[in-house]
Amino acid sequence: MTAWTSDEINTIGAAHEVELATLRPDGTLRKPVTVWVVRHGVDLYVRSWRGRTAAWFRGAQDRREGHIQAGGVDKEVLFIQPTTASTTRSTPRTAPSTTDTPPRSSRRW
Repeated sequence: MTAWTSDEINTIGAAHEVELATLRPDGTLRKPVTVWVVRHGVDLYVRSWRGRTAAWFRGAQDRREGHIQAGGVDKEVLFIQPTTASTTRSTPRTAPSTTDTPPRSSRRW
């Protein structure tokens, strides 16, 4: 997995939606779905309108690996479940977080 550039973070963060695909147990990508994305600092948070019951979200919880695409940026990603301190810590740029609720400071939209 390669590090993210500032331009890539800016592009994905400005997109509001990304195409996201999680990995199956055999390592192949599932069909991509459109999900919401929110940027908070260098972290990216994705949100499922179906919450934790969505198939992609369950897949992200199982394998914690996948792929996102938006605005011409294609990246392999790691999914990290945020903690209550996630809005104050920086996660690696190669690891956007998954959540069914964006961080409180991102609820301005």
